[in-house]
Amino acid sequence: MPRDARKITDLGAGGGTFPEMLRARGFEADCVEPDPENQTILRRLGFSVAATMEEHEPESIDYVYTLNVLEHVPDDEALTRAVFSRLRRGGRLFIFVPAFPILWSALDDYVEHQRRYRRGPMVSMLRRTGFVLERARYADCLGFFAALVFGRGANVEISPRSIWLYDRFLFPVSRFLDPILGRFFGKNLAVICRKP
Repeated sequence: MPRDARKITDLGAGGGTFPEMLRARGFEADCVEPDPENQTILRRLGFSVAATMEEHEPESIDYVYTLNVLEHVPDDEALTRAVFSRLRRGGRLFIFVPAFPILWSALDDYVEHQRRYRRGPMVSMLRRTGFVLERARYADCLGFFAALVFGRGANVEISPRSIWLYDRFLFPVSRFLDPILGRFFGKNLAVICRKP
């Protein structure tokens, strides 16, 4: 998170997990959240809330982040255009989304994902929108294989213990390997782009 960002927006803030984490680190984020119940929770937590990006003034935001949101939106390109128009010149957008259609599983259906992403098409969409790419890399390279194995197994049950073991022992290794292997594959895709 850039220290000089004066206005930060969480796009798809949900129940406030990430804006609360930012607040604990000394940042304050405005929230964009379409769900009325989540809006109530966010306001109760003291956050400024808008239902859409269009409620913000054009060129009024320094930094927007969106975590596991774009994959739910029917028209993701229209949403990135709305973000672009609200960012100040030099403002940045950070995107984190699930990657690789081959990893599609019943969980994607359950949480109503519209898509999983590949780096190339994501970068092309952002460039069409007007953004300049700063970095696009896959994340959680070992999670790619775990998702491939568990997502394909119709009778494979993921227990809380197996998730704990992965998070405790394999995820730190995955993060260590991501700077090298993240150019090629990973369970998620992380992108930083800038409005020129």
